[in-house]
Amino acid sequence: MDFASPAWPAVIAVVLLATVLMERVPLPVRSLGLFKALFPSWRFFEDVGPSPRLFHRTIGRDVLDVDTCEVPWTDTLPPQPRGPGALFLNARGNLRFTGGSVLDQLVAEIGDLPDAALGTFEAVEGLVAYRLVQRMVVERLGPDVGAYQIRVVLDETGEEILRSPVHVARIDDPEGQGT
Repeated sequence: MDFASPAWPAVIAVVLLATVLMERVPLPVRSLGLFKALFPSWRFFEDVGPSPRLFHRTIGRDVLDVDTCEVPWTDTLPPQPRGPGALFLNARGNLRFTGGSVLDQLVAEIGDLPDAALGTFEAVEGLVAYRLVQRMVVERLGPDVGAYQIRVVLDETGEEILRSPVHVARIDDPEGQGT
C-alpha cells in the first residue's frame, strides 16, 4: 500500500462523507451504551434546535401532592460569568459545558426510546445520561439532599421534556442516587 498515493485523500473523503450521511442506528445491547462514554458526541453536526435547560427543586417531607407543590424550580446549570482569566482557565465554564453536553445526550436518548417505554419512568431511569444528570443535581444540592425532583425544559419553546418523580436520597446511599 502506497499511502503517498493521490487516491488516499479521495478515499478518506468518501468514507467521511458516508459516515456523515449514514442514518444512526441505536446500539442493540445496553452494555455497549457505556462504551459511548469514551467517545465524544458528534450530534452538534446534526440539526440545531432549542437547547434543553435543567432545573431541580427540593421537596419537603410535608408535601403530599408534588404536582400542586409551590416550591420553585432552580436552574441547575446557570450561566457562568466570564472574566479575562477564563481564556486560560475556565473550570466553571467547562463544567457547565460538560453538564450541557450530558443534558443534550439525555434528551437525544429520550427521543430514541420507543413510545411504549415512555409510559413508565423506568426506561428513563435506566439511561446512563439520566444517572449523570441525577448526579449533577445531587452534587449541586450538597450532602444533605433530602428529597428532590428533576425537570428538563426546552429553552425557547418551554416544552417540558422530562419531570422526574421525587427522589429521596438516603443517608446510607454513598452515591446519593436515592430510591
